[in-house]
Amino acid sequence: MATVETKIRDVIVRHGGSEKQFEFWNSECMYRLFVGGVGSGKSRAGAVECLRMPPDAPGMIVAPTYKMLSDPTMETFFEIADSLIVKHNKTDKKITLCDGKKILYRSADEPDSLRGPNLGWAWLDEASLMEFYAWQIMVGRLRRIPGKMWATTTPKGYDWVWELFEDQENVPDPQNYHMVRCSSDANIFLPADYVTALHSAYSGAFLAQEVGGEFTEWGKHQTYQFNRGINCEEGLREQYRKDLPLILCCDFNYLIKPWPVLQVVNGHPRVIGEIVGRGVETEENAQAFRDEFPDHLADLIMYGDRSGKSKNTQTVRTDYQCILAALKGYSASAIRMRVPGNNPPPRDRINSLNRLLRGDEMAGIPMLKIDPEWAPFLCKDLVQCHWNKAGTDVEKVTDPEKKEAEWSHATDALGYWAWREFPFNAPKRPKPGDTRVGMSGGRPPKAKKLDWSKVAGGVA
Repeated sequence: MATVETKIRDVIVRHGGSEKQFEFWNSECMYRLFVGGVGSGKSRAGAVECLRMPPDAPGMIVAPTYKMLSDPTMETFFEIADSLIVKHNKTDKKITLCDGKKILYRSADEPDSLRGPNLGWAWLDEASLMEFYAWQIMVGRLRRIPGKMWATTTPKGYDWVWELFEDQENVPDPQNYHMVRCSSDANIFLPADYVTALHSAYSGAFLAQEVGGEFTEWGKHQTYQFNRGINCEEGLREQYRKDLPLILCCDFNYLIKPWPVLQVVNGHPRVIGEIVGRGVETEENAQAFRDEFPDHLADLIMYGDRSGKSKNTQTVRTDYQCILAALKGYSASAIRMRVPGNNPPPRDRINSLNRLLRGDEMAGIPMLKIDPEWAPFLCKDLVQCHWNKAGTDVEKVTDPEKKEAEWSHATDALGYWAWREFPFNAPKRPKPGDTRVGMSGGRPPKAKKLDWSKVAGGVA
């Protein structure tokens, strides 16, 4: 087991740690996050980092409430640093270590009370239970060297912690942020039966949050059974092959047009890219696809929303005609359209995609893999979508001023392909007195399913 050494005056303190804890300690970023499941070693990682700060750098430890501050935050800190404390003023909540380092500890239940001290560092424990306002105030306290702050937490939905460290869409300097995710399973110091008990007690999105340290919307009935640890695989884009069919999935929205790009290799579908155009015309998005895959050789096969076949009073061409015009002279051996005459019921489309996300070897359904580096918007969409109140479709937001208006379009586009190639036909409800089983409901696609081993150089 590896150890980290901290020299405090004449005392050398050695701490064992997991691989993820060492990644966290070794990061030089200004802002760091250790996000993990229960028992993953978050508080210990944060407490050890306090000891590693320079002796002339005053710091502050912050927890959501005073109750949480005393247990478990400060309890963990005292367990590690008890022999190094030379002075502890409980009234002022101030600790002095043997190297002269001064540490304040405070609650974030009233964020404005955190104002005042000039600090060199700060640790926010269970940050997801705090307001973003508390983080903002603490950033303004970092007026002394080294000027670093870190947070440790179990995730709680798509909150400000997620926006800062994982989404980062509106973060001006993302290079200053470093996130380390650690599942409960990765903590080698936990009893084996404890982790087993967690897996027995939890399931689905709640398991992903509480054990896997994943940001989820489990409380809002997440639509898609997407698991980042299972469905994401880095390096898929590097395996892109020009001699295999390329799949483009289309959805048409005036605010955003996110189009996933796939290939099927050895019968296994993989998302290797995406074209995301905000406020652009269809031709522009199609040109962006062409620029991304400029010299593809095998077939290009398009799937998508049936509405793209229709004109309106303001257009001369349909969306699909616009795509074909933008792709005129494209290098692909052929461009094939597999757009339905009528869109499938939303639940059929969603269930078809969910079955691919789970994979079902017995039914011959492969598991869908996604390259998170090249399809981050799709990954984000898969975890943000949740059912509407009726449970018939994804909750749709049409107000263009709300960020939720961008949700569901990437997954809708991917769902048209999933339903077309791997249709999920829910069983019909039997009539009273009917004892037959295996009755199939829903209408499967009329088009014959493609045999990928025979299409433009596909491999068996």
